[in-house]
Amino acid sequence: MDEKSCEDALNGLPKTAFTLGEFLVFAHQRQKKRATVVRESKKEKKSGPAPWTSAVAGGIGNAFSRTAVAPLERTRMQMIVDPGKYGSMFDCLRVIFKEEGAAGYWRGNGINVMRIAPQGAIAFYAKSYFKTKMAGKGNKPSKGQVAISSMLSGICCQTLVYPLDIIRTRLTTAPGLYKGSWIDLQTGVADGFRTIIREEGPRALFKGLYPANVFAVPYYGSMFFVYDAVLASTYKTYGLNPGEKERKMNPFVAIPFGSISSMFACFVAFPFQMVWKRIQTQGVAGRPVLYKGPVDCMVKVVKTEGAKGVYSGLRANLMKLAPTGALTFMAVESVKDIMGWR
Repeated sequence: MDEKSCEDALNGLPKTAFTLGEFLVFAHQRQKKRATVVRESKKEKKSGPAPWTSAVAGGIGNAFSRTAVAPLERTRMQMIVDPGKYGSMFDCLRVIFKEEGAAGYWRGNGINVMRIAPQGAIAFYAKSYFKTKMAGKGNKPSKGQVAISSMLSGICCQTLVYPLDIIRTRLTTAPGLYKGSWIDLQTGVADGFRTIIREEGPRALFKGLYPANVFAVPYYGSMFFVYDAVLASTYKTYGLNPGEKERKMNPFVAIPFGSISSMFACFVAFPFQMVWKRIQTQGVAGRPVLYKGPVDCMVKVVKTEGAKGVYSGLRANLMKLAPTGALTFMAVESVKDIMGWR
C-alpha cells in the first residue's frame, strides 16, 4: 500500500479500514519525508568555513605581499617620519640606496613580516568571527554588520601586535638603533624589547596605541567593507538573475578590488596614520619631542605645515598600497582556493 492510499484511508475511511501494519508503513514514510525536508533546510543554511581558515590565509597573504613591496614600505615610512627631508619618493629611494645599498630597501622587513603575518591573521580572523557572531551561522551579514566587524577587526589586530610595530618603526627609520642576535634572527626585536623596557618602561611598548587605533578603525573598516561590498555588487552578482547562485571567486579578480579598497582606505585614514607615526617616533634617533598627544600633534601640523604636512608621504603610501592590497587579497583568495576553504 503506497502513501496516497494510506492518506485516503485516513481521510475517507473509518479507522478499522486499514491494518496496523499499513498504518506503520505510512508513518514511516511520513517520517522519512520530514527528515529529507530538515536535511535540505540545513544544507541551505550551511555556514561557511571556520574563522581560523581566514586567519591562515590572511597571515600568508600579508607576509607575501609585504616582502614583495618592502622597498616601497621603507620609502613610505621614511617620508612620514622625516617630512621635508626628501624632495620626492624617488629622492628618498636614491638616498637610501646611497647610504645603505640595496639591502637598505629591505631593512626592517624581517620584523615587518613577524608583525604583519600575525596582524593580518588576526584581522581576517576577527572580521570573519564578528560577521558570523552578528549575522548568525549560515546567514548573510548585512552591510552594517560587515562595516562593524571590519572596524572591530582593526582594533583587535592593531592592539595585539602593537609592541612589534613600535620596534619595527624605530628600526626601519633609525638603522642600527637595536642590535640583532641569533635569538631574533638578527632582526633586533629582542634588543628592542629589552632597551625600551629598560630605558622607557613597559608602557613605552604601547606608545601611540590610541592614535594607532583611531587610524585602524577607518582603515580596516573601509578596506574590508569596500572590498566585500564592491565584490558582492559587481563580479559575484553582475548580470545574474534574481535567485541565481553567485559566481565562484577567481583569485585574480582580487587584484583590482584589493588595490582599490586598500588605496581608498589609505586616503580616508592617512591623517590619523601621520599623527600615529610622528608620536611613535618622536624622541627617537635624535628626533625632537614636539607633541603632547594626538590632538596636539594634528593641530601643530596643520598650523605649521598645512595640508601638505597632514598628507606628507601620501603618494608613497598609495604607490605602496596599490600593489600590496592587490597581492594580499590575491594571495588570501589563492590560499582559500588551494585549501578548499570556500
